[in-house]
Amino acid sequence: MGISVEELQCLNEEYISINEQYLSVIAELRLRLDELSDSHDDMKNFLDSTNIATLFLDRDMCVRRFTPKATEIIPLVIMDSGRSITHFSSNLIDVNFAKCGEMVLNDLIVKEDEVISRDGATYVMRTQPYYTINNTIDGVVMTFEDISERKKADIKLKASERKRLSWLDLSPACTKILDPDYNLQYMSKAGIDDLNVEDVSEFYGRPYPFYFYPDGFKNKMIESLDRAVETGEVVTQEGSLFNLKGIELWYFSTIVPVNDAQGKLDYIMVVSINVTDLKGATPITAISV
Repeated sequence: MGISVEELQCLNEEYISINEQYLSVIAELRLRLDELSDSHDDMKNFLDSTNIATLFLDRDMCVRRFTPKATEIIPLVIMDSGRSITHFSSNLIDVNFAKCGEMVLNDLIVKEDEVISRDGATYVMRTQPYYTINNTIDGVVMTFEDISERKKADIKLKASERKRLSWLDLSPACTKILDPDYNLQYMSKAGIDDLNVEDVSEFYGRPYPFYFYPDGFKNKMIESLDRAVETGEVVTQEGSLFNLKGIELWYFSTIVPVNDAQGKLDYIMVVSINVTDLKGATPITAISV
């Protein structure tokens, strides 16, 4: 049985309608592909333009992508995408990228470490989970911020500050400058001589009171430091300790918290006057340190 003209026209109209829908779907897909391509280009240009080395790893610690700056730390090329990060050496000293990434994935934390390269540069290495658009974790992102110049400036600043405080070396009092965490930043010559310290730089950046002080003195000093910081007031105390030759020394100490222009604690000054002669202390058997 033949097909009538009306049926042929109906089939033709259906074909035209289906073809129009198909062309519409193709156009929409092309638009989305263009948008995706633009987004990819934007992301690529953004990553390439940043001056921070960035490394993307998947859940198996394989290289997903990286910025050009990252190649200064790890010798990566485009063909390395998909390879395990364990296959590569790096310019950083004692850094295990895979172990660090796995720790972040297991604990779901942001891990931040200060690391040093073999050519002496200092970086802040920050590792955090990589989240997809669906908010699922699919690896980690590692960034490496070069803070070498900042570290050098900080060292110069501290050296300049110690030089500025050198006038304190003329004082018979033992003067210590502590940061807000009670780490020693400066100690005057009187203290260095009293405690029989050969190289005071070994104590800079380390906690005060010193490790060789008696527990009683250390506990009392920490209580006084805490009280001065909490109240913002000057606190005094008296107590005895032993220097590195095992000689007992008595000190009357004045603890002064010093704030910056914004009223935030900047540093703590501990001025200790040697009153041993007034106490009549005598040497004891030398201790080993």
